[in-house]
Amino acid sequence: MSVNGVGNSNAQSLYQMYRQQKRDLASMAGDVQSGDMSSAQQALTAFQSDSASLQAVSGASGSSDNNGAGSNPYASVLQTDLTNLIAAVRSGNSSDAQSALAKLGQDAQPAQSASSATGHHHGHHHAAAASATSGAQTDSDGDSDGSSAASQGAAGAPALNRQALNAILAAYDSSGSTA
Repeated sequence: MSVNGVGNSNAQSLYQMYRQQKRDLASMAGDVQSGDMSSAQQALTAFQSDSASLQAVSGASGSSDNNGAGSNPYASVLQTDLTNLIAAVRSGNSSDAQSALAKLGQDAQPAQSASSATGHHHGHHHAAAASATSGAQTDSDGDSDGSSAASQGAAGAPALNRQALNAILAAYDSSGSTA
């Protein structure tokens, strides 16, 4: 009985870290889209910290699930795009960051389709924790992580939708990078 409790606790912890990482990426994207590079840099720092924590916990748990990125042929493209976005945000160059974000969003579209076509669920460890968080408020993009509101730019269109964020994070997590 105690083993199941530990497993569920670890799954819930991983799920919460993944959601926070997703919120930070969405926040960074929204900040880049609106041209607020100072806030984008703060979101980048939080994203990288969350990524390192997530990798440490998932590595310690022996998880080899990379959120399905291994079956996605676009993973390396998304990794490169995200690395370019991170470099542009670090430099504080709003124009380069916006261009990198646009390319990332563009390349995430076919990656989403590839992930959907394989029928691979993004991270089995998320499902166990999801039942533990029932009753959470659902946001406008169908989950409860607040990513839609956080990724709203000046024009009101999300910089990256939920599916794009999932595809990007799957590729990023599979790289083992904290770029």
